[in-house]
Amino acid sequence: MTNESYGAQYFTRTTSTKSNAVHPIGQFIANNRIKVPRGDFHTHQSEEFQALLKDDDYKDKDVIYYLPQREMLNHFFGTWGVDFSALLKPTVDDKLRLLGIVLTHEEMKDYIPDIMDKRRGEGGWQPIDSASSRARAAWPILLRLFTDADVKVLFPGKWIEDEFKQRINDKAGDPDFYSNHGNFNPNNKERMALPWDTKTIKEVV
Repeated sequence: MTNESYGAQYFTRTTSTKSNAVHPIGQFIANNRIKVPRGDFHTHQSEEFQALLKDDDYKDKDVIYYLPQREMLNHFFGTWGVDFSALLKPTVDDKLRLLGIVLTHEEMKDYIPDIMDKRRGEGGWQPIDSASSRARAAWPILLRLFTDADVKVLFPGKWIEDEFKQRINDKAGDPDFYSNHGNFNPNNKERMALPWDTKTIKEVV
């Protein structure tokens, strides 16, 4: 099997004019790159951004622009490759995983208002208390945690107690309600492995 025939399985054939592909790539980068002022460097903990800070070309910069590679690859794979839109429709398991991470993971505790799109403090002075760059920083962090199989979301111990199951069944008026509807898996590795990006992860909220 040649490389060309292998690639044709996953990517549609495009025109030979390179500018036809270069222009949308440049536009995507310009529209989606993240602007990070020096005062907000500490809020961006992704490996890609931390690597930039160690580079001599960036260490003295007052502002750094960056775009996670995963964002770009996922976007153009969806544009020119396989359509994952149906698979990326949020499920109950996805919602439970995202909510569990936002509410319990140490890295997310300061970003809850940004993720839930709530203004901080009285009077709604979000521009003062939460810079726009910090709000944008929250989503790549959540994406990394959401797709990391080592990050586990656990239910309260009460969830598997017989007494609790009975209360759920009684409330629903169905003796089999819990067994039919109570088996969730917020740690589904098949769901984590899908090509999520910050755009699709926002739709889970």
